[in-house]
Amino acid sequence: MKKINFILVTLIVVFSINLSAEKLLHFNQSNVISSETLKQVNASLTYKIIYKKEKNGEYKYTLEKLSNFNNDKNLKVFVNGIEDNLDSAVKKAINQNMTSSDKKKVDDGGTFETILIYSE
Repeated sequence: MKKINFILVTLIVVFSINLSAEKLLHFNQSNVISSETLKQVNASLTYKIIYKKEKNGEYKYTLEKLSNFNNDKNLKVFVNGIEDNLDSAVKKAINQNMTSSDKKKVDDGGTFETILIYSE
C-alpha cells in the first residue's frame, strides 16, 4: 500500500510540473492513470491499441486514434520514447502491458486493449 501511495504522489507531482511524454518515459513506462491526469500529458498522439488473434492464427493489432481520450476502462498506458517508430512503440506497449491472463484471453478469441501515448 505504501508503494502505491508513493507512486500516486509521485505521479501527481510529475504531472503538476507538466513534464513532456519523453520525460515521463524515464519515470514509469506503464501505469494506470485517470483520464483527467492523462489530459495534462504533452504528447503528439494518443492511440487505443486493440490486439487480437485472427482466425488464421496470426496476431494483429489495430489502432484507434484518440482525440478526446476518456480512460473509463482504466486501461494501462504506455509512453514511448522518441527513438521508436509507431510499429515498434505499439509492440512495446503490448509486450509491457499484457499480462498472462490477457494473453490467454486473446488466445481464446478475445481482445486486449491498451493505450499508447506516442511522441514523434
